[in-house]
Amino acid sequence: MNRKLLSILRSPEACGNTVLCRIVHSSGSTPRRDYPYMIVWFNGKITGTIGGGALEYKVIDKSKEVLSTGEPGLIAVDMNGKSIHSKGSLCGGSAIVLIEKFDAKQQQLILEISKLMDTGINPVIVTQVTIDDPISIVHHLTESTAENNLDIYADLLDKAFTHRRTYSKAKDDKILLCRYIHLPQVLHIFGGGHVGKAVAELAVNLDFDVRIYDDRADLVNLENMPQGVQISNDSLKHLQNTLSFDHHDLVLVTTRNHQFDLQIMSWLIDKNPGYLGLMSSRRKWIMIKNELEQSGSDKSKIDRICSPVGLYIASETVPEIAISIMAEIVLMSKTGKKSNISMSTGKNFR
Repeated sequence: MNRKLLSILRSPEACGNTVLCRIVHSSGSTPRRDYPYMIVWFNGKITGTIGGGALEYKVIDKSKEVLSTGEPGLIAVDMNGKSIHSKGSLCGGSAIVLIEKFDAKQQQLILEISKLMDTGINPVIVTQVTIDDPISIVHHLTESTAENNLDIYADLLDKAFTHRRTYSKAKDDKILLCRYIHLPQVLHIFGGGHVGKAVAELAVNLDFDVRIYDDRADLVNLENMPQGVQISNDSLKHLQNTLSFDHHDLVLVTTRNHQFDLQIMSWLIDKNPGYLGLMSSRRKWIMIKNELEQSGSDKSKIDRICSPVGLYIASETVPEIAISIMAEIVLMSKTGKKSNISMSTGKNFR
C-alpha cells in the first residue's frame, strides 16, 4: 500500500463512495504477485491496478454491483487458457479478488495503520474470508506475532513479519491473508547534480522515500529538486555524526568529485545498507576499490558495492543513465542480488 493510496483512503471523499478491491489469494503466474489494491470510484474512475486485462475488467464490473448493494463479493479468475484463441488470460495462474465497499469501519483501520507507520511500526493486516452465502470478512490489525491466535494458519503471520512480505493461504472454505504494511523504502542519494536529481525524480514516482544530501544549497533546494524529496545541505562531517541507516535502506553515491566519493564510501561501507551504489567509471572504481582495500575494509563488503552503477542498457544521456541506475536499485531492493547485466560485474558490454 503506497503513500498515494493511503492518502486517498484517509480522505472523507473515499468513505462510502468507493470500492476497495484487493487480491487475497493467487497461485501460479499472475500479472501481479504483490497482492495489490485498486480503488473503484462511484463515477467509474480507477486508482491503482491489480494487473489489468481480463482480471481487472471482471473486478471493475463487479465493483459497480458492490457499490450499489453494499454486499461484498469475490471474483475468482482462472488464467490457464490452453490456446491463443481462448477468451480468457494465458498467464498460467489464478487469482481471487475481494471486493468491498469502503466504509467508515475500514477507514478507521486505515487511520490506525497511518498512525503506526508514523511511529515507524510496520503492521500486518490479517484478513480472514469465509466463503459462504453471504461472505464473511474479518479484518484485524496486528503489530507483532505475539497477537497470533489463528491456530490453523499459525505460520503465516510469523512469515509475514519475518520476511516483511504478504502471504496468503486458502484452506477448505477459508482464505487468510497476512498483508505486511511497510513504509516506503528509503533511498539516500549523496549528490544532487544532474544524475542524482534525475534518479530522485524516478524514485519518487516509484514510491521510494527519497533523501538527497548535498551541501550546495544554491543548487540543491526545494525549488530545484523534484516534489516529495527530502533535502539536507549539512556537511559530510555532520551527516557522519547524525545519520543512521537501516539494513533495508538503499544508498546511491553520485557526488561532484572523487575525493568526496572516497570519503563517503569509506564511511558507508560499514553501514551495511541493502544496496550501495557508486557512480563512476571503471578506472575510477578500481582506484577507489584499491584505497578501500588498503585502508582495511572488508573485501566481502567491497564486493557488494555496485560500481560502475546501473544495468547495461547502452545509456548515454542523463535520463538514460538514471533509468539504468533505478532499474538496478529496484532489482536489488526486491532480490538483493546483482543482475548479470550489472555494470559492476566487470563484463565488457561495449
